[in-house]
Amino acid sequence: MNLVSTVLFLAILVFTFAADVVNIPLFAVQGPEERFMVIVDKKKELSAQKKPPQVKIRCLKNAEYNAYITIGTPPQLFNVILDTGSADLWIPSVHCPKSNLPYQSHRKYNGTSSTSYKYVGEAISINYEFASVTGYLSEDTVTIAGKPVRGQVFIEAMHQSDALSQNVADGVLGLGFSTLSVAKTPTIIDNMVEQNLLAAPVFSFYLNRKATIGSESMLTLGGTNPAFYKGDFTFIDVSRAKFWQLQMDRVKVGNRADFYCKQGCPAIVDSGSSVIIGPMEETNDLNKRLGGWEVPQIPGMFTISCSGKTRRPKIEFIFNGKSFSLSGEEYIMKVHNICVSLIAGRNYPNGTTPYWVLGTPFMRTYYTQFDQNNLRVGFAKANHENRMFK
Repeated sequence: MNLVSTVLFLAILVFTFAADVVNIPLFAVQGPEERFMVIVDKKKELSAQKKPPQVKIRCLKNAEYNAYITIGTPPQLFNVILDTGSADLWIPSVHCPKSNLPYQSHRKYNGTSSTSYKYVGEAISINYEFASVTGYLSEDTVTIAGKPVRGQVFIEAMHQSDALSQNVADGVLGLGFSTLSVAKTPTIIDNMVEQNLLAAPVFSFYLNRKATIGSESMLTLGGTNPAFYKGDFTFIDVSRAKFWQLQMDRVKVGNRADFYCKQGCPAIVDSGSSVIIGPMEETNDLNKRLGGWEVPQIPGMFTISCSGKTRRPKIEFIFNGKSFSLSGEEYIMKVHNICVSLIAGRNYPNGTTPYWVLGTPFMRTYYTQFDQNNLRVGFAKANHENRMFK
């Protein structure tokens, strides 16, 4: 999860089963500054039915995509960010000090209440750019979409940075490669394949542009769901099997002759990032060309005029000569009476290779397939006219 994008963006905003394919309804949520109504519709228990249970959240804008999982026997319910930018599962522990701010706003896991719990105990910490999580390893049955994943190692978080109290989610479920795992343990996808719960280590995201009742998003495990995309997939090979990292040719804005990522650059596809991120120098120049104003005290983030949003130039992300473009309506979000550019910048330390992060604004436009077996990512135009949930 690119936590820098989540924290900064929140600051600005002041199941059907078919063989081995599993569909998981997701919900889009917003930070605490946006008041939202939670409507939970538990029609049936998670099971292999033709129509899955749906958990719906109504909010003003899309910022964070979550799904429900359970841990333990009997099951303890949690909502988690589904994050292709990390590889570990962590959940707040009931043993976390009550003085820790995130403890007060999130569900907590209690291993002593689970008959399938096993103590591991190794101390561990995850460091994000502006936040951190520390705790210890535990093992239990994690159930996702009715599929019980036995012996899943996860982190019981004993302390979280205060910034994480802004997240609606209780924790994070990482969907990156196991080589990215801080715990150095198999991911939930690895274990699902090992336990014959999935035929292949493949999963796909449909992220709805809307966050209203009847407009849910979907994670499909084990394959794809044709209801959510149009046309064929374009596949790009993974250049580094840690993050879902691809080699990008360049970034182009409108009809301009010049472009960004001039010599080619890495790009990470990250469902845990609520914005698209690039090198600060390039994204600042891009946003200023769009007529944006940098947000005071938040370097790299820009507001932009709401007028003429539909006439903004396309921004193209080019892979293997194939262009994947976003319109002004897709890279600009209106919050109250303010419009925010969903393209943000960050500074990279000297000696490191700058890269781009293609977060949820990109994934809302393109249905995204993550193929761990063939080490590739596939993009197809998202079908926002589907009637899956109607």
